[in-house]
Amino acid sequence: YQFLELPIIKSVRNSFNIFVFPLWEKRFSGPKNKQHRMIYNPIEYKQPLFRPPSEADSLILQVTYGCTWNRCSFCEMYGSKKFSAKKEEDILNEIKSVAAVYPDVRKVFLADGNPMALSSKRLMFILSAIKEYFPGVRRVSTYALPRDIFAKTKEELIELKEAGLSLVYVGIESGDDEVLGMMEKGESFSSTRD
Repeated sequence: YQFLELPIIKSVRNSFNIFVFPLWEKRFSGPKNKQHRMIYNPIEYKQPLFRPPSEADSLILQVTYGCTWNRCSFCEMYGSKKFSAKKEEDILNEIKSVAAVYPDVRKVFLADGNPMALSSKRLMFILSAIKEYFPGVRRVSTYALPRDIFAKTKEELIELKEAGLSLVYVGIESGDDEVLGMMEKGESFSSTRD
């Protein structure tokens, strides 16, 4: 059998965001050169899955489920999920599975709503595995709440940056404390500014 592996990105639009489903296609010639085609997904996502538009070409690695706060009055993204962390073993297996068929990943987005709530030790484990199995990765990014960034020491943040975490998306919906209170954001102008 001869195998040809091609990455395929499928996306489905809805009113809130774009869901990305990275799939890999294997085509191979069987007996008598009959063409066979197999599509599979080496990552099991817990839906719904969201990512920023600028992460369209990124491998979406779901390391948490849901959002730690999940009370913002304007957000319905993670209402169907209770926050939890994916097991390290499962994350490592998914990284290995993707690397086996697509080792040239350049960008990785750590999903769901707030992976920065994970301990620095766990984040370092994930970043180390990404660096080991995707040596050409240029960028690792994630979502965060200000409180979870400030829960980490300056040294931990420097260590995470040096390990490859290069972009953190923080939702700053307003600089007005009254508006933030009405939105039930759980943050204030000063907590976000700092």
